[in-house]
Amino acid sequence: MSQLSPATPIGSCHEASLEQLSASLLRLYRLALHPDIAAFQNAALLHLLEQVPFDGCVWGSGVLGDSHLHHVHPWQVDRGILGLINSDVEHNVVAQHCIASPGVAHVFDGSSLRANAAAAWMPRHFGFEQVMVIAVVDPDTGVIDSLGLLRRQAQAPFDARERRWIELLMPHLQVMLRLCLLTHLHGRREQGMPAHERLAISDPCGVVHIMEHGFAELLREQWPDWRGPWLPPGVIDGGISARASRVPSAGLRVSVDDACERLLVRVRRCSALDRLSPQEQAVSVAYAQGQSHKEVARALGVTPATVRHHLRRVYAKLSVDDKAALAQRLKESEPAPSGSR
Repeated sequence: MSQLSPATPIGSCHEASLEQLSASLLRLYRLALHPDIAAFQNAALLHLLEQVPFDGCVWGSGVLGDSHLHHVHPWQVDRGILGLINSDVEHNVVAQHCIASPGVAHVFDGSSLRANAAAAWMPRHFGFEQVMVIAVVDPDTGVIDSLGLLRRQAQAPFDARERRWIELLMPHLQVMLRLCLLTHLHGRREQGMPAHERLAISDPCGVVHIMEHGFAELLREQWPDWRGPWLPPGVIDGGISARASRVPSAGLRVSVDDACERLLVRVRRCSALDRLSPQEQAVSVAYAQGQSHKEVARALGVTPATVRHHLRRVYAKLSVDDKAALAQRLKESEPAPSGSR
């Protein structure tokens, strides 16, 4: 059995009624309001399972111009499947059909997969005898979301109704995932993120999926031509393990944190304090608040001589020469109220 022809129109899919579709969409959109991204994807797949049975699933994302997947949410499948998917994309018949025909659900059986060297690992390593895949493109960002449903029974091919159901649902799943990412972003903001920071969520390779108002404007202060979706070079060097890494030669401070196997990217303008080491920051703040050398030393567990040494370096870095000027400089470096520029 080779790849099937395009799915039949919805009018001939009697079981997939408009009422079922409407109810399904409402339920999924409500699930997307959950800030836990992985929990939403799992719940969405369990709901999808009621309409289109499958044994495993790979929910992936990438970007136009790059045929490799950047991130996958596997369901009942080993996480190492991402490496296999990306191992020979150029010759993988499944991947190439998705890239060539976004929005169309393609079905492959075990024999057609075995006939393609780059896709033969699906039945050989995992026992998948029926595969249905679809990819959709976000027209605003170029981000690609894909869904691969997998069955192990050779006698249970995906039928026309199931294919059409997935074709109708997948664009909504893409929007729902963005909604869930936005909910997660708002949740992180409400946890106490500084008001002067602007947030975004990217995949592990640095492709932005969602961002707050003002995030792009901040990046353009350093990279005027930036339009996305890739973050500028150097912003997330170190990937998901990076923490509070300053962009070289930039007036921006960028911090990167884990966000459900994606990256939470936080950007703000550098302040005077960013020029100082952590010890220098602690000394200068305490001293500017009115403490004496001895009081600062006692609070930080260092000697007064060490405090004086740090203050000399702070004065030089900030171009000030006394406590009053230091206090004024630190006050000027405080973040502006939320919403101001």
